[in-house]
Amino acid sequence: MQNTIRIKTEMEIRKILKFIFLILIIIPVTYYFIYSLNMRNPFSDVQWVENYPGATDRYVTYTPVLKSNTKIKLGPEVGADFGKLRFKDLNNDGIKEAIIETEILFDFGEFRSPERHILKYRKGPKGLPEFVLIKSEKFPEKIPDIYTISGK
Repeated sequence: MQNTIRIKTEMEIRKILKFIFLILIIIPVTYYFIYSLNMRNPFSDVQWVENYPGATDRYVTYTPVLKSNTKIKLGPEVGADFGKLRFKDLNNDGIKEAIIETEILFDFGEFRSPERHILKYRKGPKGLPEFVLIKSEKFPEKIPDIYTISGK
C-alpha cells in the first residue's frame, strides 16, 4: 500500500518537474525568437557595417552600405554607447525603420550616455536605397520604450 502511494507520488513529482523544465525552456526560446525577429535585416540589398571606433567595444557605429558594392554608403554612420541595431515599423507604413540605440540589459549604475537614432529607408534618385536620419535623441538616464516615439 505504501509502496503504491510512493510510486504515485514519484510519478506526480516527475510530471511537475517535466512541466517546470518545459517552462524553463519555452520562455527563453520564445524571448530569443521575438528578439531575433527585430534584429533581422529586412532590406535584402543593404548590409550594415558594424564598427568600434573607440579603444574598447563600448561605442558601436553602424553604416548602411550596398550589399553588392560595400564601398557605396547608403546613409550616415550612426553610433551609440553599447549600441545595438534593430528594425521596427514605427509609423505603420509597412517599411521598417533602422533603430540604433543603447542596449541596457542590466543596470548596475554604470556611467553611460543612453541614446537612440532612427534611420528611415527610402529609394534614392538613382534607384538605390538610402537611409536618412530622422530622429536622434540623448537621454539622461534610461531610454523610454520605443512605442513612445510614434506618439502612441
